Amino acid sequence: MENLKLTICSVCHSEENRKLLELNHALVSKLNPEKNWIWMVADNTPEGRLAEVIDQRKFKVVPGLTMEKLISSLDPVFSHMKAGFHHSTAVHGMIPHIKTRFFLLLDSDLYIVRPGWINEVLGHMEKERLAVFDVPWHPRWYKKPRYLPATHSIFVDSQKLKLSELNFFPQLPSPRHARLLKSLPLPAGLKNIFLGRTQIGVSRDMGFIIGEKLQRDALKYECVLPVFRPKANILNFLLPDKFSYLPKKRRSYTKTSFGDLGYPDFALKNGAEEFMWQGRPFCFHLRGHKTNLGRGGALFDNQINELRLVLSKF
Repeated sequence: MENLKLTICSVCHSEENRKLLELNHALVSKLNPEKNWIWMVADNTPEGRLAEVIDQRKFKVVPGLTMEKLISSLDPVFSHMKAGFHHSTAVHGMIPHIKTRFFLLLDSDLYIVRPGWINEVLGHMEKERLAVFDVPWHPRWYKKPRYLPATHSIFVDSQKLKLSELNFFPQLPSPRHARLLKSLPLPAGLKNIFLGRTQIGVSRDMGFIIGEKLQRDALKYECVLPVFRPKANILNFLLPDKFSYLPKKRRSYTKTSFGDLGYPDFALKNGAEEFMWQGRPFCFHLRGHKTNLGRGGALFDNQINELRLVLSKF
């Protein structure tokens, strides 16, 4: 334990998820050969759904929570958010097992591609006195909170943000202005144009409470930049940030992609998300069900082999 600097925490919920974790472990091992990290996995997989057990030589496995037990204990008000609670409950189950100063909550399908990124990120956090270093929501998810940390890849310094104070549970969405808009005496077509914009930033996902705490306690945090190439839209230009699908905060995204810098552009070609840090590629997020990776069987295996080939080039 003396040489460990980072605890990586992930949740496994399917056989496909397990395969992505295996691939991610191989990449992390390749890019961080010092082995100053440990990887913990909460097993949320339904019984009998894994073709192979999670490899305990690579991962420290802790029990997750069955969906049946979760639903039986969940307040009916939050029943439609059961997937978020299933995931966040498993995350909270790992927190008591974390013994390192720094930990990283990492989705199985988010791949950090920088050589030596563990030492680089943790050194940067110490130098800049950051409580959190994060991969934020991509701007395409306009309902998610902007300019705040997300939880698919969040580094935490437990000396600045205590483990006992972490709360990853999702909250009910903000109602925002939809009801007010519907009551205004405007033509239906005009209302429809603006109705979607009332949903910008309404989500209160897993990272929302932590984001609020960072701001309330004036704790420093930093986010890498999503690669985003929005289409021109006059309303986005005219309307304030809260009604604009285009984030307006300076340096909240970049148009420079991996491919522009000569790196593999697998992510963008497959509908996934690229993120840059300090002018170089940092990671990409497949977001499984939103990409062409498919689900299960030979199709998934063929495409995960393609992913393995791409990762070997970083």
